[in-house]
Amino acid sequence: MKILIISSTFPFGNNEVFLENEIKYLRQRKDINYEILPSKKDIQIISNRKKYKYNNFLIKKKNKSKFSKFLNFIFSMKYTKCRKEIIRVLSNNPKAILYSAYSVSSFSFYVDIFKNYFKESRDLDKLVIYTYWNTEITYALQFLKPIYNYSIISRIHGFDMYKEVRPFKYMPLKKYFLKNIDYLFPISKKGGDYIKMTYGFNPSVIKCFYLGVNDINYISKPNNNNIFHIVSCSKLRKIKRVDKIINLLNSVSKIRGDINFHWTHIGDGPLLTKYESISKKTLKGVNFNFLGYLDNDDVYSFYKKNNIDLFINTSKSEGVPVSIMEAMSFGIPIVAPDVGGVSEAVNDNKNGYLLPKRFNDQQLINAVIKILDSKKINYIKNESRLMFEKKFNSESNYKSFYNFLKSNILES
Repeated sequence: MKILIISSTFPFGNNEVFLENEIKYLRQRKDINYEILPSKKDIQIISNRKKYKYNNFLIKKKNKSKFSKFLNFIFSMKYTKCRKEIIRVLSNNPKAILYSAYSVSSFSFYVDIFKNYFKESRDLDKLVIYTYWNTEITYALQFLKPIYNYSIISRIHGFDMYKEVRPFKYMPLKKYFLKNIDYLFPISKKGGDYIKMTYGFNPSVIKCFYLGVNDINYISKPNNNNIFHIVSCSKLRKIKRVDKIINLLNSVSKIRGDINFHWTHIGDGPLLTKYESISKKTLKGVNFNFLGYLDNDDVYSFYKKNNIDLFINTSKSEGVPVSIMEAMSFGIPIVAPDVGGVSEAVNDNKNGYLLPKRFNDQQLINAVIKILDSKKINYIKNESRLMFEKKFNSESNYKSFYNFLKSNILES
């Protein structure tokens, strides 16, 4: 099998860390020839990713000037779907017109870029193109598929799925690109239901395959001496609502003065400096630490070296967070809101507590105190580990995924 994986920035920078487990698995498969095609460059490539096979073609062709983007918008008007999209947004959501214009411009750009790419390619009928995000790149490849006769599959996660979390609650173009795709892989069952109902995809092309994380077969031990160590892991952006964890710790440390609370956050982002400053001012009785970005190996090393009592996610939107999978692999209880596919990982009152989608501060406090005072903490930890083993082990998940591709695309 020859497979071309189109990422956003991977292997550059520190985004898409969840793709790394999949690439590590692929490198073990002698029957699959893969190449990564990042669409943009974040920062320099991380040293331990230099071993992965990647191609800079899209990065070299990337549009940079505003004038070039404007020209792409003008050229996009030759496509019926782009004209329809502009008319639709002007009629229904005029505030989103610039957002829409950027989308159709990107679509037009990638159509032209891939036409040039395919001129230099051979045996396209044996090629599987795998877009890791269901965006304008995927739409361009769907548009060109009848001409070049390759196979195309796409993952779909959260921001590329839920229009409610997009600017102006508007998802450009997707409704016009429901065909010319072999399979669309939501990373949660709830996501699959959503795209069928919202966009009208044919159910026969939708197959849910969970992402997965590695298993190092280690269970985190509980802390002693009245220490309670909480971990969170995410990009520090507004949508992740990490400020709610700061509010939680400020309150619960006063309610439970008998407990020495520790909090570690893994992940960087534009709000890092702000959250560090707020924490210094408000969390007087809490031992806290912002570790910044850690790669997969360092995250696992952290979990192995430290006793962790609870993992908290407070995000407004998710697919099924890999950070939750990682914590569950160590048998750590989870508290998280019922957004996206989180309920497929967190079984309320079993491996943790599932908060309402629009939870308030008191509901988060109550969930943490339940874990803190639980007399069945070993049961909760065991359930967390079992959930990982059942659904989110990378070895079994990616084996099933790529065997499915071989059976249903190459051998069909």
